[in-house]
Amino acid sequence: MHKRALIFTIGLQGPCKEKQMKLSHRHPCRMRITGKWIVPVLLAALLALPSMVSAQTISDECASCHNEQFQQWKASGHPYKLMKGDIAQNRPIPLPEGYTWDEISYVIGGYKWKSRYMDKDGYIITEGKGDVPGNTQYNMLTGEWVDYHADDPNGTRPYNCGSCHTTGWVANDNPDDTSGNQEGLPGLWGKFDAGGIQCVACHTEHGLIDNTSEACGTCHHRTAAPGETNVIPASSGYIKHHEQYNEFLASGAHGENLECTSCHNPHMKSEFSIKEGA
Repeated sequence: MHKRALIFTIGLQGPCKEKQMKLSHRHPCRMRITGKWIVPVLLAALLALPSMVSAQTISDECASCHNEQFQQWKASGHPYKLMKGDIAQNRPIPLPEGYTWDEISYVIGGYKWKSRYMDKDGYIITEGKGDVPGNTQYNMLTGEWVDYHADDPNGTRPYNCGSCHTTGWVANDNPDDTSGNQEGLPGLWGKFDAGGIQCVACHTEHGLIDNTSEACGTCHHRTAAPGETNVIPASSGYIKHHEQYNEFLASGAHGENLECTSCHNPHMKSEFSIKEGA
């Protein structure tokens, strides 16, 4: 009496991939597994899947009813504030000199302005491997590499920016206890449900959590100098980034019963977000 066997193909490449639909039961590219091994093998296959794939796409289920808003959001920068390295490597994002994707746990940004990189321990990379120290932040609009805290040795710059880069961020007030760090990484000082700003960051299942300008301002602002209020932070004559709420307060528009969403569609990328008639 012959035992039943589960026969399937795993990771077909090259000639085997081309013959995927024509393989005989004796072809070397097929694998025969007897009944007692079916469950362990299937469990191993599931565990081999990228651990954060589902977490990077928790907004997908919203698309079935809200496809227009979902597609607008998908084209914006919100989903891409923090990406796993195995996801980011499929986007047009270069690496600091001397690094490979096997050394990158997460990419910070990488959508339109700039990208920074986290090592396998979750620390932000500050030192490149080239002849010149630094050069670990890539500025996408200029195509240039610049320093990011190049005076700090690698392995000393933790990531604690998840409140505006992730969804469901819970900071770890005691980062030495790595049980409160994402994936137990010593340099990633907190946990989150998903990278990027997902739908549930601003919405309940069927409604808004908060659509006030103050809600937008929790991330789209920059702290002013001590004693200064309603100022627009600048350096060397240039306005700094993520200070839109500062501009809003400084403009006086907030006294006219206006909110950010009075003029902007928050689902869309910024340059296309101005509502008709605004």
